Amino acid sequence: MRASPWIQAGLAVFLAALAGTGCGGQEAGGRRTGPDTVAVVVEPPVASLVRATATDFVAMYPGHEVEVTTGQAREAMAALFENRAQVAVVGREISDEERRAARGARVVIEATRWARDGIAVVVHPSNPVQKIAFDDLREIYTGKVISWAALGGPDRRIVPVLQRTETGTTQFFDDQVMAEEDFTAPALVVDDDSSAIERVARDPGAIGFVSLPFADRGVKALAVSRVKGLPYVELDAQSVYEGRYPLTRYFNVVLRSPGNPGAEELNTFLCSSPGQKKVLETGYVPASVPVKFTHRAPTLPSH
Repeated sequence: MRASPWIQAGLAVFLAALAGTGCGGQEAGGRRTGPDTVAVVVEPPVASLVRATATDFVAMYPGHEVEVTTGQAREAMAALFENRAQVAVVGREISDEERRAARGARVVIEATRWARDGIAVVVHPSNPVQKIAFDDLREIYTGKVISWAALGGPDRRIVPVLQRTETGTTQFFDDQVMAEEDFTAPALVVDDDSSAIERVARDPGAIGFVSLPFADRGVKALAVSRVKGLPYVELDAQSVYEGRYPLTRYFNVVLRSPGNPGAEELNTFLCSSPGQKKVLETGYVPASVPVKFTHRAPTLPSH
């Protein structure tokens, strides 16, 4: 199973022909407002994607400048609250704590879903286990299950790999899987998706979780179920787009309101067809334009 089977699994994805359509139904560039600098703080997994899209935005509308820096989800939101940034891009929803803080500071924040992502649960390719439920994951990361034998695999110790808890990826995994239990299993803590993939790819006992574009880089992604007894869903672009994959999340573009006009126009451009094409090209799934999936017919044997 491959986690990003745009072509490999016979799945072709096409953006609908909606050139110029943004999240709010505006033209891709919006109105022209003159020179303007937009400060953006973005989580590392999508930093290069945001920078590339911002470059296209500035080329089309040279009156604007965009400064993109990286920070984890909480850092990005803090920069937005403190008005050190006009845009935060985070890989989770706005937390209740952040909404309370915004109300207390009399700051209005608005989030736009910009890109879909599936969090892949990955193991070493030699691991015979093919599927896993949320209950299993919770027991692994709380240290209650320590051998792959308990999950139908070999009698080998499980090595949990955990991205730092301040990342949006881990915060999302915590919210969806851990059911308010803490990560108490002895785990290898890594900085990001690339580090997690590297660690899992060289350890037959390891398990970790990473974003969709990283999930076929020398590891195997498991089919996932929310509850044992329910269907296990494989990770691919279509299951993420349709929301069937249990660990589907959104990257959100968060702005202050009323906001910087340039920030609003950048948000519109990110969600336009040109912006969503960039999302597709980097292995994530578009969130603000329709997507059509077509499946190739199986190749017939020759005679």
